[in-house]
Amino acid sequence: MGTNFNQVKIADFTRLAASRAAHIQNAVARSFPPEESYSANRLAEELHPAHQYLVVQKVTELADDMRCYTLAPDIEAGTEKIAWFSAGQYLSLNLEIDGMPVTRAYSISSSPRSTLSGTIEISVKRVPGGLVSNHILDTWKPGTKVDASGPLGTFTYERLRDAHTVIGLAGGSGITPFLSMARAIAEGDEDFDLVLLYGCRNLEVMAYRRSSQSLRRRRPR
Repeated sequence: MGTNFNQVKIADFTRLAASRAAHIQNAVARSFPPEESYSANRLAEELHPAHQYLVVQKVTELADDMRCYTLAPDIEAGTEKIAWFSAGQYLSLNLEIDGMPVTRAYSISSSPRSTLSGTIEISVKRVPGGLVSNHILDTWKPGTKVDASGPLGTFTYERLRDAHTVIGLAGGSGITPFLSMARAIAEGDEDFDLVLLYGCRNLEVMAYRRSSQSLRRRRPR
């Protein structure tokens, strides 16, 4: 049923506004839960934390002066669990080297499902003269505390944008985001075929050679 706005009396709205103001003024104050208690806010904080306080759980030697660091939540620092991520994303590390604050991004090499068991992995290759890579390789050991960001980056598979078969190009430590994707495919968390063209000086210095071969045998995709 239509309304003839010519018949609307402005005075009625004026009285309504005054009545509402009186009700608000006389209402009894009630406490509401803090914003952080809302489920949507809790979920947003879990998925997109500004900081993840982690601790080095294990150090694994890889080929050619490269190491894999397995990180776990630093409960004492306030991080209870690691945020879920998409294969191909990275962590931004907040470091202090000789009193100088430095940030550096490292791709995640583990599968997203590793977060469910409370770990996440990054791999670092020594760069001659590299400030951060040398600092990490020379000082990080089990028990080292790490200040990292939440998962970042859009170097991920998107089925609405990408073809079902993805061809990746990588060299040296650049294998890490593709390794995360391959592991996610093998565990059923990603649904695409991955063809990786990977270059290195020789097979002896190939990072994750055994892991790659094992994944290929498990899942030909």
